Formats: sequence, C-alpha cells, structure tokens
Amino acid sequence: MISVVALGAVCELKQSTGWDSRLTGVDEELDTSNAKPDVFRPATPTQHKIKTGRHKPMVLIFSLEEFPDLSDGRRITLKADRGFSEGPWRLAVKVGKWRTLSLPLARSPRVMWWFTSRAKLAREVIAVLEPDDELEHFDWIVNRLSYLGIEVDRASITTAPFRVEFGPTVLSKLRK
Repeated sequence: MISVVALGAVCELKQSTGWDSRLTGVDEELDTSNAKPDVFRPATPTQHKIKTGRHKPMVLIFSLEEFPDLSDGRRITLKADRGFSEGPWRLAVKVGKWRTLSLPLARSPRVMWWFTSRAKLAREVIAVLEPDDELEHFDWIVNRLSYLGIEVDRASITTAPFRVEFGPTVLSKLRK
C-alpha cells in the first residue's frame, strides 16, 4: 500500500485584469451586433476601457491545483477548480472628523506585486483550500485516489504535512 508523503497546492497566476497600456487612446464603440438584448453581460476590462475611457481596478487572479505527493514519487492532481483574486489595493486617508478618502495604491501590474508576498499568498491558499470538515476531506482524498486506481494508507494522509508551492510566473513576479 502506498502512503502519502505530503499534501499541498500549487498557486499560479491565471491572469491579471484591468490595466492595459495598449488601450491608451482607444475611443471605438463596442460591437453589439451579436449581443442578445435580454441577457446581461458584464463588460470585460478591455470593453470597459473602450466604453468609458477609464481603467478598471487591477486584479490578480490565481488558480490552485491541489495534490498529494506519494511515497513512490508520483504527484497526483486531485482538483484544479479552485482559485482566488487579490486587489485592488486602496489606502484609506482620514480627512477631517467624519470623512475618509479611499485612494488607489495600484494601477499597474508592476505595482500590484509590491503589495503581494509569499506569506500573504500562502495564507490565502490555505484559507481557500481549508476544508470545513477535515475527516470528510481525508475520506474524499482516499476515495478520489482509489477511483484513480491508487490504494493509499488513510493514516498517512492525516499525518502528511501541507505545502504551498508557487508556479513559475508567480515566483518570477514576487519580491525577492
């Protein structure tokens, strides 16, 4: 029987939305020829920029891939349907006794990474993947691996450490 050496997740940048320097000065109208009048479609960042001439707030979108590392050296993807977003970051400034201004801190992708750290992302990954019921989650892992044809020792799952790893794009963007 195979044992689980570690459980974990890989956090990778899926996309960043909002700011796009290539759209500066674009004043064309949206093509609505294929749009259905009874269906509401939220504007994409590009459409928002074209329509209003202003930038939407910058948002980083991360995808998560949950895995167990097995004693035979294999890494199996359990699920890759989770994710989270970070941003926009704002600074609250108190003006007078009753008023607070909210000023944007990040309007470009480069600046967004100044406010992101490994520890912050790791905490977010754990918060997203933390199960409501641990025992039920361990049973789900055993059943999922069994469905994939891998018989594992349930006790090794309960004692396995949890690791957060970052994909190459995230590693290249994080502060050193």
